[in-house]
Amino acid sequence: MTPLRPFEFKILASPDHPLAKMDHPTFEEALKSPFVILNATYLNKLVFHQLAEQLSIKPQVLFESDSSTLVSGLVREDLALGFVSDITAPVESDLVEIPIEDVQVPSVHINLIRR
Repeated sequence: MTPLRPFEFKILASPDHPLAKMDHPTFEEALKSPFVILNATYLNKLVFHQLAEQLSIKPQVLFESDSSTLVSGLVREDLALGFVSDITAPVESDLVEIPIEDVQVPSVHINLIRR
């Protein structure tokens, strides 16, 4: 088994969203807003709910999709925040990536396994 790279999870916001304008936004503050996330076929959904559980907050998920492009589009329209990993798709330059620093983010890695 060869480790290739770790996943990094981030909150995605429109530049107009109040969270994007804060100096040090937290995941707890983000959970006060609705989210759009990737559906159960992605690890993002599981990690998102684990992080919310650490804070004992039930997140408001407006929509789940299998398309990171759709998630980015809804965030761009400032309809919700997004929860993304750096592995799903590159973030467009007009959106704000907010790191998650106030909760313990699970360590997730991509490994190459050879037979």
